[in-house]
Amino acid sequence: MFDEDEYYKHVEEYYDFDSITYQSRLETNKILLSMREDFRKITSRYLANVKNVLEIGCGTGVDIEFFSKNYSNISFIGIDISQNMVNLSS
Repeated sequence: MFDEDEYYKHVEEYYDFDSITYQSRLETNKILLSMREDFRKITSRYLANVKNVLEIGCGTGVDIEFFSKNYSNISFIGIDISQNMVNLSS
């Protein structure tokens, strides 16, 4: 039987562990850099009439930081299951 609490506990543990190298991979992995650039271009198309954005699974908040700098008229909020990821956010 599926135990939802146990599942989310494992997800949290995985991303807490992943947080150790996450930021350096974001900054050096060419595939991740390309994906992030595409994500930002696509997302930017939909922000013209938006006042608030909630990012679920924000990790270290790199996208929220980017969009906040470029769209100061929009309120950005992020949440993440990993407290370690949130602690690394700016």
